Amino acid sequence: MSIITFRKRIVSAQQQIFTYSGSLFVKILLLMLVCFSSIAVQATELQFEENWLILESGQAEKSALHYNVETDVLTVRSMEGLMEFTPKEVISFSYRGHEYFSLPFNEGYSFFKVLHEGSDFAVLQKPANQSLLRYFVEESRGSLKICEDSTDPANMVLCEGSIGPSFGMPVYSGSSAEYILQDAVFVAVGGRLNLVSYKYDTKGRLTNSITMPQLNKQNRRLLNRLKEVVGNEQKMMQLRRYSAATRADLEDPNELITALKTIYN
Repeated sequence: MSIITFRKRIVSAQQQIFTYSGSLFVKILLLMLVCFSSIAVQATELQFEENWLILESGQAEKSALHYNVETDVLTVRSMEGLMEFTPKEVISFSYRGHEYFSLPFNEGYSFFKVLHEGSDFAVLQKPANQSLLRYFVEESRGSLKICEDSTDPANMVLCEGSIGPSFGMPVYSGSSAEYILQDAVFVAVGGRLNLVSYKYDTKGRLTNSITMPQLNKQNRRLLNRLKEVVGNEQKMMQLRRYSAATRADLEDPNELITALKTIYN
């Protein structure tokens, strides 16, 4: 084999290696672009807003935040990328005009929207998610269960076996009803978190479209729950008189707050 032929083969081999390397480099570059694009798309799809965040470590900072109600996860955008925080890692944050606190709930932690915070009581709202579904199942002592189609975080459906009177949901004889949970309202007094009302949709009928007798019945049910929360007979008598005089819808968080302000200074 002549040197020229040998050289030609080396050059040919080098060209093939260069071509393969160039092809591999292009593939790697394309893969990196796809990865960065997916991250950019995710960041674009999430709606971030600049607001305050206090972590469990005590660190307070103003960051770009996005709160996913369904998964109960707080996403923070920083120079390093996107970071996700669970309720256990966060003390509080502000988002879309509301303050959220992380509180012990259902053998773990969960975020609650603060509707009112006073020196004697606080009213908190919990949008429907898997944590709230599990809470209802446990509190119902087996009379409620999570429906099979509730594995989708956006589909918060409870099914009934035999509904207990403590929840006051309607029972449909001869069929198993499904309840699409929307949110729940809690009152915090004396370090205790107490469920007082909840909103759900049953077979397409929203429960907030009710008649006056139904309103009176649900107010009585809610007052019975508040009796355990308030724990003071004199205050409860005052609250009952206010409810009867004003015919306030205590299922409405704003009217509930107004009513509680009459017994708490």
